[in-house]
Amino acid sequence: MSAQAAKIVLIEGSPRRSGNTAQLGALLAEHLRESGADVARFSVAEQYFEPCNGCNACLKTGKCVLDNEHDAMPALSVALDSCDALLWVTPLYFAGVPAQLKGLIDRLQVYYGRRLLHGKPTAARRPAAAVILRAGGDPFGAEAAILTLRSASQMAEFTLPEPLVISGIDKPGDLMSASLVSEHAKALVLADALEERTRERTREQIQVRGDA
Repeated sequence: MSAQAAKIVLIEGSPRRSGNTAQLGALLAEHLRESGADVARFSVAEQYFEPCNGCNACLKTGKCVLDNEHDAMPALSVALDSCDALLWVTPLYFAGVPAQLKGLIDRLQVYYGRRLLHGKPTAARRPAAAVILRAGGDPFGAEAAILTLRSASQMAEFTLPEPLVISGIDKPGDLMSASLVSEHAKALVLADALEERTRERTREQIQVRGDA
């Protein structure tokens, strides 16, 4: 693998191991790897993330007291700290993200603790992207989920623009239906755009170092 390969963290937010979200996550991961990216894939269905207990210890130490060998959050934190971009793939539950994903997101409070102790990072935020799968009958839209993902991305030092929302995912297997082929294409284009933003950011960093 090229030393210049973009490192991308992909987080799947569905509690179902083989549902539509997992299928899309696998599709996007394979697509990015074929283009040369190094993809670290995390799934709340396949890995356990201890929910935040609100103790606020991280605000004093910059570390989470819940980190342990049975918890996947330490591995995710290492990947987030060293990656070039972040990609969320999640279903929409009652206009928000699933409880399992929200539990993971709340653990990102440790990044706020680090800021209190060490100050705000000086590096520009890295790019992020998101795909949200929603059922056709949800009347309240995805804005609540979008705001949550944007807030979480920003806290971990990423910038998330407008996510791609795919509607009509009502039952297992719907994502792979012929009627949603165009949505697959949009998701792949979104992944390509994310990788391209990482390349642009790398070129800008190289230029800045050259000008220094």
